[in-house]
Amino acid sequence: MDHATLQGVELAVQQQFERVDVDFSYTYLDAEDNHGDDLNGVSRHEASLKTNWLASAVMDVFTRVKYRSKVKGELGDNDVSDAYAMLDLGMRYSLPRDLDFKLGLNNVTDRAISSPDTYGEVLQGRTYYAGLNYAL
Repeated sequence: MDHATLQGVELAVQQQFERVDVDFSYTYLDAEDNHGDDLNGVSRHEASLKTNWLASAVMDVFTRVKYRSKVKGELGDNDVSDAYAMLDLGMRYSLPRDLDFKLGLNNVTDRAISSPDTYGEVLQGRTYYAGLNYAL
């Protein structure tokens, strides 16, 4: 490939309501090589919607949905991965002494999204996390 043409648009919107924050982003990208073929590893559409509910003065809960349209194989072959959407859930609870407890679940539906044949990396299935953050 001698050159590539990329053109697109990106949109991000954030809105705060009384007890709910909403973040939305969308990207459209038309990426082609000099033969007019889609570039490997580039999806045409990507979107994310996150809502964060302030349940109380010490607790908030979030949901996030991510979408990515089909992608031509990142490993140089012509395999095409399917479009996918993922759902994540999480919460934060503020403890005394500047501590925050976090708990979450990524890829709630445990959707098998990728394989080494279509993506340069394999996206994980359902994952759980928990942690403590200390504010200095």
